[in-house]
Amino acid sequence: MNQIIDYPVDLSIILDKAHKNIIKTKGGSSMSTSAYIFIQNKNNTYKGISVHYDGDIYHTGDILARCYDYIKTQKLVAKGSCVALEEQLEDIEFYQNGEIFTDLPTSGYVYLITPSGDWYINRILDRELHQPYVSTFDGQPFLPLKMYRVRNGLYPTNKPVHIGTKVLHATKYLTLFAETYQSPSAYPQVYYQVKRTQDTDITNQPIDAVTMFVTNETGDKALVTSEFRYTVNEYVTDLPSGLVDPGESIIDTAIRELQEETGYTDPTITHVLPESYSSVGMTNERVQVVFITVDEKNRGPVSHIGGEQLKSKWVTKDEARYLLAQHNLSGRAQLLLFNWTHSK
Repeated sequence: MNQIIDYPVDLSIILDKAHKNIIKTKGGSSMSTSAYIFIQNKNNTYKGISVHYDGDIYHTGDILARCYDYIKTQKLVAKGSCVALEEQLEDIEFYQNGEIFTDLPTSGYVYLITPSGDWYINRILDRELHQPYVSTFDGQPFLPLKMYRVRNGLYPTNKPVHIGTKVLHATKYLTLFAETYQSPSAYPQVYYQVKRTQDTDITNQPIDAVTMFVTNETGDKALVTSEFRYTVNEYVTDLPSGLVDPGESIIDTAIRELQEETGYTDPTITHVLPESYSSVGMTNERVQVVFITVDEKNRGPVSHIGGEQLKSKWVTKDEARYLLAQHNLSGRAQLLLFNWTHSK
């Protein structure tokens, strides 16, 4: 997985050391994507060239990763700045003895190869490159501009790199996070999400909740709930569901929540879907759907927790079609009831 690493020098230091040793293209500015290719010498000095066109990772970055080792890059830099990078040196159109430039570049991609043959990459977007671009969060420096490590010849073209996580506010049940990501083609971006836990490890996410689609033994009725949801200030038609307690299995949660919300016990589990995300635009909550059949007569008392305003009822397919024409359904109830009413 590509990730930010603590390279010994940041981009501004590289450019400051190299700006008298880089050959710049003559002529005015261009709307094309430029690139700057540096080599790190063994004495920890830097030398580089500019590439006028197609400097992005999809062209220049891809060619460098596939076709250029340290020795070949030394030969490239020795020839000077060029119009565009090609796989073979003899196919490149080089500029004739371009001037040694004294101004730092203001935009484009920067590629760096070290004596060990490792490529690094970053995107220049700052207009004042004597200072590295720094994203700020709450007034504090959040991300110094550093080089990306290129691993196995692959640039982070498809998946942004997760930089860090910050807890903004935490309650007993929900935590608001700020997640920072770096794309090679954009500034670092901060995204906000709500989680069920306060765990900052985005790779360690358990199943949060379970939803049940419950039918009777003959399959001609489905069990729905109507619960007052404070977020929308109205009753919402939904399906029996609930949060997974620590150490609890999905099946155990389904059995417990079914009894607590509807009073039904001794369910028959017919199918369990793999986990899915409930609303990835705002939360990483993961839910599993459990399909259940119960005996309509096998109903006991409910045991609602706290201030839950919830009741349940059986509906036929015709009654479900009426509910589907209303606005106050949860997304999961809408999809599962629609599928059920259209099944044979």
